[in-house]
This record gives sequence, structure tokens and C-alpha cells, in this order.
Amino acid sequence: MAESYDDEGIYEEEVPEGGGGEPLHELLSHAPWWMVSVFVHAVALIVIMLLSSAPPAPHVVTSFEVSMLNDETIPPDDQEEAWEEEKELDPEKEPVEDPVHKPNAEVSDHPESDVDKDFKENLGKNENAISDTECNAKSTHTTFGLGAGAAGAFTGRGGGADRAERGDGRGTKRPTDDGLRWLAAHQDKARGCWDSDDFQAQCKNNTCSGRGVDWGDPGVTGIALLAFLGAGNTNQKGKYKETVKLGLKYLTEIQDDDGCFGPRGKISMYNHAIAALAMAEAFGMTESGLLKDPAQKGIDFLVSAQNPGFGWRYTAKPGDNDTSVTGWAVMALK
Repeated sequence: MAESYDDEGIYEEEVPEGGGGEPLHELLSHAPWWMVSVFVHAVALIVIMLLSSAPPAPHVVTSFEVSMLNDETIPPDDQEEAWEEEKELDPEKEPVEDPVHKPNAEVSDHPESDVDKDFKENLGKNENAISDTECNAKSTHTTFGLGAGAAGAFTGRGGGADRAERGDGRGTKRPTDDGLRWLAAHQDKARGCWDSDDFQAQCKNNTCSGRGVDWGDPGVTGIALLAFLGAGNTNQKGKYKETVKLGLKYLTEIQDDDGCFGPRGKISMYNHAIAALAMAEAFGMTESGLLKDPAQKGIDFLVSAQNPGFGWRYTAKPGDNDTSVTGWAVMALK
């Protein structure tokens, strides 16, 4: 017969006088399983509470101011006349300082690089950044740290007509010109904008499709202007300077006192960020006094609409962030 084993007998044993001297492992070995489980979970809970009770480090918010370098402004009463007087800079105007002149310099009929190859041959590894130096630099220059400024590798903002000559992609000139011609033809000349939901009203022959939304005019106008600016057109020069002038004038007219381009709405920051980018780009290319205040006010509003320490979303300081809106805002600030 198997020997019986009485569990309860263990817990009924008398504790010796002066007891309580058993080690912890002895006590646990005599305790029921559920008591051991409670003890272990209680210890784990205490440890977790101690580890998570430390307050988070305070978030440091860095504030900054963005300002334009040009101090020239146009009084409101004179702006209408100034828009009419905007014209291409006179190429015959005498320079302020005498240019560098080297009378002994020889003009070569076949310029070559220092690697003894034709200067039009690309040795770089990036087809979009032409260079006669075999390097991975994203620029058109042979020396790191040097560049043409805001335009980066594509310095054609001041003279986009020779893009193909510099090799900014094969066969890009005609498609670019066709695209700009289509945009110019579909601009609402009476208002100066590109009408997002009614641009097909400008069609002369076949009616275009792809109607947009009724609230998107400021943003669509900003994107269209960026296309013209990127090709070297401004409100002062270029084949489409009148088109650019009308678009920029439209943006200045819809800007409110706080600097926001267009009406406030559920996703107004899309419109504002894109329009602010176009206005800042136009001012950077021309330093026109007509554009200084609108560009500065647009940037100021953009900074004020940022979630403290974070990014931007569809409205001013909503508390959460959106990647695409933040991307447009950062490009405008740059």
C-alpha cells in the first residue's frame, strides 16, 4: 500500500519558541503555491512602480526669428503703381564696382578640364549633378563647400533657358516649356490665381478634366508659381514674367493681417505653407520691395502656427503633426 502524505500536517506544526528563525527559502518551500505567486507578483509590481515613478525630463522648446535681409518696403498706397512698374533689370546698367579685368588672359576655343577631357563630359556619378570631378557630391561644383546658394545643384533659377546646355536631364527643355505654356494658358487672368475647381473655364479648345477642390486656390497658385520660378521666370524678367506677376499679386491680396495666405479652414496650412514658399522664393530671387512684407509676414505666421517643439498640421497649433504639411513648412523656412 502506498504511503499517504498529509499536506495539512506541514502547516499545523508548532513553531519553536523564539521561532521565526527559518530562512526565506525554507518559508517559501513550506508556503502554498498561491501565496508564493502573490509574493512574487507583489515584488515585481513594486519594482515596476519604482522604475516608472521618475518624472519625465522637461521638454526644451527653442524659439527663433526669421527675417529678410532687404529692408526696402513699398507703402500700401504706392503698391498698385509699383506692380505696374516692375520690369526686367536693365542689362546695360553700369556696375557699382569695376569688374575684374585680365587683359592678358587667353580665350580658349576648346575649354578642357584639368583631367584632359572635354569640359562637357560628365565624370560624376550623379546624372542630376553634372561635374567634371569623379565624386558623389550633389552639386555642380568641383570644390566642396562652394556653391551658388539657394538653388543648390540646379542654379538655373536665374537663367533656366540653358538647362539642356548644362545637362540637367536629357530632353527636358521642350516638356518644361510645354508645361509652363499650359499653366500660363489656364491661369485666371482676372484674379491672377489658378482656380483649383474651375481651371477648365480657361480652356480654348478641348475641355480639361481633373477638377480640384474649391478651397485649394492659394496652394495651387503657389505650386504653379514655383514651376515658373524654377525655370528662371520672376515678376521682373523672363518669358512668363506677367504670369508670375499676376500670381504673386493674387497671393498678396488674399493675405490677412496675421500673414496667413487665404482663408482659415480645416486644412488651411497646406495652402499657406505652399504659398509662403512661393512668395519667399520670389523675394529671394528678386529682392523686390513689393514682396518683402508679404514674404516676411508669411514666414512669421508659419512660425507662429507650429506646434511648440514639433511640426505643423492642417491648422495652426492643433497639437498633432503631419509629415507632408511639415515638409512644405520647412521648405518655406529654408
